[in-house]
Amino acid sequence: MSTTNSESLERLAKPIYFVGLLLILTPLADFITSVWPLQPREIRWRFASVALLGGFLFTPLLGSTLALFLATVLEHRGTQRLMAIFNILVSVILVAMLIGLSFDTLQLRKAVPPDAQTAFRTSAVRAAFKHGSVALAALWLGVVGLRMAAKASRDEARRERPRMTGPVVVTGTGQS
Repeated sequence: MSTTNSESLERLAKPIYFVGLLLILTPLADFITSVWPLQPREIRWRFASVALLGGFLFTPLLGSTLALFLATVLEHRGTQRLMAIFNILVSVILVAMLIGLSFDTLQLRKAVPPDAQTAFRTSAVRAAFKHGSVALAALWLGVVGLRMAAKASRDEARRERPRMTGPVVVTGTGQS
């Protein structure tokens, strides 16, 4: 990348990071206001909330990807690591939610009327697919982001180490 392009991108970095943050936080705020008040002990609420969350996951994933990409291109190693770790953490949380959704689905299926079973199963499968696919994508982004940051750090350390330009030759002092 030319210096001019790099400088231009560096000037855009803060607003782009802000857009990434908005892409992450705005859907999450919308989701929380949609399921408020929180009732995590109520199985129907948990199922409906986790199923609803699936529709809110892809925009934050896009925001996270944007921030990770920018941090990688601009060699912002701290931000790159932060976004990679964030993605891995999101993946772990989504897998835990997916496990909880599975148990809630098994418990609720008996309480769902026969005429609503198809819609119930479809909702559960759709939510599981969304959670699973975003969890996989977030994990993949996180692992690749951490590996790239580590490789870049190793490469920088190699460039900073002084190199020997030739063999060291030890000669006598000239005394016999």
